[in-house]
Amino acid sequence: MSRPKRIDYPGAFHHVLSRINNRISLLKHSADKESFIKHLIKTVKLFDFKLHAFCIMDNHFHLIIESGKVLLSRVMQYIIGNFTKEYNKKHNKVGHLFQGRFKSYLIDAETYFLELTRYILNNPVRAGIVKLVEEYQWGSFKHYFSKYRNDFIEIDLVRSYFKSEQALKRFINESNPSFKPEPERIKNIVVFGSKGYIETIMKKDQNVKEQKGHIEIALSKEEIMQIISTKYYIKPEYLLKAGQERKKSRIRKILAFLFRKYFHMTLRKIGAIIHTSESNVSLMINSLSNDDRKEIELVELEMNKKWIKGTLKFKGLTPKTPKSE
Repeated sequence: MSRPKRIDYPGAFHHVLSRINNRISLLKHSADKESFIKHLIKTVKLFDFKLHAFCIMDNHFHLIIESGKVLLSRVMQYIIGNFTKEYNKKHNKVGHLFQGRFKSYLIDAETYFLELTRYILNNPVRAGIVKLVEEYQWGSFKHYFSKYRNDFIEIDLVRSYFKSEQALKRFINESNPSFKPEPERIKNIVVFGSKGYIETIMKKDQNVKEQKGHIEIALSKEEIMQIISTKYYIKPEYLLKAGQERKKSRIRKILAFLFRKYFHMTLRKIGAIIHTSESNVSLMINSLSNDDRKEIELVELEMNKKWIKGTLKFKGLTPKTPKSE
């Protein structure tokens, strides 16, 4: 069976989950769960999306996310990637922490949102870790109440279903045996919703984005050029010229890497843009140091900020014949 489509668009609701490799309980320590939540908070503040619910277990996590301008794949890459780096450094490990790509299921919010929220928050109860949801501190339950209100969980939708906090608390702690948490696969889309809901989504062709496992980005090559030239105080046209200066060489490495990562460009095409040979581009990308990669992370942070603000207006980047550097 082919891999299901990942449909995303502003306002789409997703149930997101990911498991630790081999289902090992690597998040059993409170400090590691706190670290994951810290990365959640950081990502909510950086990107344009809404986090409606979460539950962090010892070997997996659940999120309910409402997409904004930034696509879900970019949000999850940032959360999982940065948490994994911190975890590996702390525990002296290497490699992937989570198994495969994260799973995400579209949610028909009008029908399934509240039941899914309750189901996700009751994970530790079903696992026998606690008797009541409010006893588990690594979920979003407490944040729906005025005593613990914060600015990273979107609480308005959950609270809108109830006249009082007591009614909300009562609902979350009640179980619903008739609710089936398994999503359906309809037209190669995995979803909590009806066929009618899927058909409604598919009619929004101009708004729906299908992701195929690679990174999607809403910025153009020209806009990335502007970000780099502004950050390093260098004119874009000077950046495109070959040269031996150490600072300039590092910046050109960063540019080549980003073009390859986000636009899946061939080495030849990158070389045509930055005026160097195909072999030089390969050497530039493969010789990135740890310091280079740290600089790339900083540039990507700027990309995220500019992407959300939508203020970029740089133009004029065109491929030319490759030259030796």
